[in-house]
Amino acid sequence: MNIAVEFLEMVLKRHETPHCTIHITDAEARIMVSSQHYRVGTPSKTAMYVIQIGRPTVIDSQPETGNNQSYCTPVFVDEVLQGSVVVKGPEQQITILGNTIKYSLETALEYERHTQQDFSALNERTLLAKLLLQQNSDPDKLLSTMNRLELDPSLLRCVIYIEMEFHQTKYFSINLNLGYQSSIEKIRQEILDIVKNNQFLNAEDLVINHTNNSIVVIKSFIPVKDLSRIYLSLDVICQSYVEALKKQPAFSFQIAYGNLHYGPKSVAKSLQEAIDTLHIGKISKQKSQFYNLESVLLESICHNLQPQIINKLLEPALQKLREADPSGYTSLLDCAEVFMDTEFNIAKTAQILQVHRNTVLSRLNRLAQITSINPMQGFQEAFLVKLIAIYRNITGGTIQSSK
Repeated sequence: MNIAVEFLEMVLKRHETPHCTIHITDAEARIMVSSQHYRVGTPSKTAMYVIQIGRPTVIDSQPETGNNQSYCTPVFVDEVLQGSVVVKGPEQQITILGNTIKYSLETALEYERHTQQDFSALNERTLLAKLLLQQNSDPDKLLSTMNRLELDPSLLRCVIYIEMEFHQTKYFSINLNLGYQSSIEKIRQEILDIVKNNQFLNAEDLVINHTNNSIVVIKSFIPVKDLSRIYLSLDVICQSYVEALKKQPAFSFQIAYGNLHYGPKSVAKSLQEAIDTLHIGKISKQKSQFYNLESVLLESICHNLQPQIINKLLEPALQKLREADPSGYTSLLDCAEVFMDTEFNIAKTAQILQVHRNTVLSRLNRLAQITSINPMQGFQEAFLVKLIAIYRNITGGTIQSSK
């Protein structure tokens, strides 16, 4: 029976009753799942007989078993034998229960057969996408699969990473959780269809569900001398996804992409770069549905600083601020950060923070006194204060151990 054992176990559990024994077998009468777990993997003589005659049958049990009987019915799809259902128990229950399970299995198998039309090529593209996203894939296998699917391995490729968070309502927060999970699966498929049907995708692109809560687009581009044009195109593509996905109220999402790389072996690297960019965006102060390195430039720089810069400059400055002003040092850094974001404009800084301009000057001077770093005395010191503020945001204000 060409169906997952997990599904068969779910069907068995749903119809299990203390008064009946249930076996579900394959086409050779081998028991695949059973309410008597020790029987799994063994043959069923009742199933052998019914599979041989090819029709449902009620068989009287031995006298010592009382009134119990056995009912066995074969399972067919398109007149092809798939297996059988055997139910042993009271006469008034076994036929109804056996046929209910039979119809459930035949419906599931028919649906499986329907969805498997043209599956081989689709499945091979999915397998290729998974191979491309693995760190240590066999390059010969990658190339042969791409050639077989008529995909060009010489193109530039980049990963677009879409992370989703589904909103579980109080209505679905019940113990059974069946309606919620069913709805989630439907929404996941709808999202995947939206992503696949994007107007900017072509036959060389691959789209797969990466995890239960993420989708990966492996986007291809024809190589050009000016790569900045392609990165601008990626921004447009991601914005188009934002516009399409934000119309769906059942989930929230965030998008990022990795770098462009030549050759299929670097696709996995692009995926990690996209995930890193998304992570940096999420821990920054920005709240957005799409992050690129432009929007989190300084956060990205701070995230990838050399350990010497952290240990020699950032951590000591933060430690001095904590010790000198445990409760107010964050306001000093916030003030300095806004001061730099407003292009060193005292009046705008005061307006944004809703304080007097003298308070702004006082906080900046206080910061300089404690750290010996004055953001009002040149770009380098201002940049260093900005890094300290970002580093504080990234680490949550806690001291990090030396890397």
